[in-house]
Formats: sequence, structure tokens, C-alpha cells
Amino acid sequence: MLNNDWRFISTRVVEVIIGFILIIAGLIKAYEMLDSVRQILAYNIVTNPTLVTALVWQLVVVECALGSALVLGYLRRYVVPATFLLFLIFLGFVGWSWATGATANCGCFGSKWQHSPKEAFIFDTILVIPLAVTQFLSWQKIKECNKTWKLAIIVVTIVAGLGVATYASFSPKQSSDPVVRLQVTSPNPFKNVQISDLSIEVEKGLQLIVVMDTGCDHCQANVPQFNQLFDKSSTLAPLNAICSNKPDEIKYFQKKFDAKFPIGRISDTDFFKLLEKGDTPRVFLLKEGKVLKIWDGRSPTEEEVKAALAK
Repeated sequence: MLNNDWRFISTRVVEVIIGFILIIAGLIKAYEMLDSVRQILAYNIVTNPTLVTALVWQLVVVECALGSALVLGYLRRYVVPATFLLFLIFLGFVGWSWATGATANCGCFGSKWQHSPKEAFIFDTILVIPLAVTQFLSWQKIKECNKTWKLAIIVVTIVAGLGVATYASFSPKQSSDPVVRLQVTSPNPFKNVQISDLSIEVEKGLQLIVVMDTGCDHCQANVPQFNQLFDKSSTLAPLNAICSNKPDEIKYFQKKFDAKFPIGRISDTDFFKLLEKGDTPRVFLLKEGKVLKIWDGRSPTEEEVKAALAK
């Protein structure tokens, strides 16, 4: 009897720990909806943004539901196998990312607690093994007490997760429009940014500023479009680029890809501050230092710049 009690207690301890981890992960995803969508897209497994957004909402529900059910010990014969299935999916995603190098952050616990796919794979494995072992040890049927109040708490947890997700979806900080986000977090992102090797005043007149990385494939591919905008500087806005690369890397980039536009240098800290949640190349359209429009991951067309200036 004592042995059975020990097995049951160890099983429940593992279930409760994993349950709380799932609830925390679900609520973090709900609070950072935009970040969660971006992080899953970075895996390059599911690439449709609308589908990934729906997937994140479903993941919030599943993690909150399974997590609270594990903590309460509700319908364990169904919840535990479902938890195993969820972790197998997680291991597949992070394992793929670890093998391919698709992303540096697994996205399991949002943007604040970043972990590499390798770390996430090890962490998930560490959770799954004790769960499997304790379930095996307590293979004998355990009497469950599936009270209605437990179901009510699970429903409340799910509703709380969806409520947080709904709030986050309407929060300016999680807006899909980077200009809206910056108006809340950093209304003047170029303030105090030190630019070397480039004589421009970003807070005066019209400016097209390209935040780029010389090793970025997208930045390299967009050089012809940037050259065209640079040639139109007199009718649109002067185009300049900034990056945190070394001078020799910039010279190599300009020579290899025939970049006509000037490129200045900024610190790594300023680079990541300006990049925010976006992708390189990130193109800012500024008027007297105010951000009018931002394009992520590509060069805007001449028509897009004119349309943004007309607003």
C-alpha cells in the first residue's frame, strides 16, 4: 500500500509541475500574440500567417486546458496521453529547427524567456521522461475524482487564456503595424542613435533609412530596388542605409552587390532597437524625425513611397 501511495504521489507531482508549465506557456503566448505568431513562422514549417495565427489561438486553449487538467487530476486517462501527443509535436518542431537552424528562439515562453531549439528540445525531453516513467510505475488503475468544480476551474482557465489573447490582439504593443507599436514603445526611435561614416540628420526633412545587415540574403537581394530608390532621391526622399557590420564587410557588400547608396554604421544595441520585432531589411520613411511608414523584409516600390508621402 505504501509503495502504491509513493507511486501515485510521484506521478501527481510530475503532472502538477508539467501542468503549471503548460499554463504559464499558454498565458505567455496569449499575452504576446504577435511575437508568438512570428516565432512559429520562423520555423518555416507552417508559413501562412493566417493559419499560424489560428494555430496560436488553438495552442493557448490546448495548453491552458491540458495544464489545468493535469494540475487538478481531471480525466487523467485522456489528459495524460493528450499531453504526450502535444510534447511529441513540440519535440518535432524544435527538433526540426535545431537540425536546420531555422530560428534562434524556440518561442516556447515568449520573447522574454528566450531559449534555443536545442535547449527547448532538452527541456521538453526532461519533462517527458519523468512523465512517462511515473505513468508506467502507476500503471494500475487509479480511482479518479472528476468533480464538476474541477471542470469549472478548467473552463475558467481557458476563458482567462482567451481573454488575455483578445486583450493582446487589440493592444498597440502587439499590433501588426510597426508604426503603431513604435508610437507606444518608442515614438522617436532614432533619438540618440549614433551614426558613423554617414553625414545625415535623420530628424530633418524627408528620409528613407534602411536598417540592414550585409550578410542578410534579403538585404542583398533588394540592392537593385534600393539603387532605384536612391536614383529617385530628388523626387522621393534621400535613401541611406545603416548597419552594425564592420567597415570591411560594408566595403565588400558595396563592391559585390554594386550598392550605390551610402551605408553608415551603428552599434549593435541601436541596431536591435531599430529592428524591434521586424525583419531585415527594415525601411523607415521619416519626415522631420517622425516615422510615417515602415516596410519589413523588403524594399518598398516607388509607388508605395509616394502613397505613404501622400497621406
